[in-house]
Amino acid sequence: MQEGIKEQQRLVSQNEVVAAANAESTRLVDTAHAEADRLRGECDIYVDNKLAEFEEFLNGTLRSVGRGRHQLRTAAGTHDYAVR
Repeated sequence: MQEGIKEQQRLVSQNEVVAAANAESTRLVDTAHAEADRLRGECDIYVDNKLAEFEEFLNGTLRSVGRGRHQLRTAAGTHDYAVR
């Protein structure tokens, strides 16, 4: 009988350890998910800022190209070899 009680206590103790480990693993996974969400948000903001800077640069380049093309089409950009 005494051995049965000891076995029961051992199993209960083992179940408590397993339950505690499961709770800890759930907590760790939840923490990791929260951290991943936070980092993803920061990354999205960073990428959006870099894309906005790139967009401004490209818009400036397009304006320069447009001015250059306009000069080529006007008399100021016409050279002797272009007139025939």
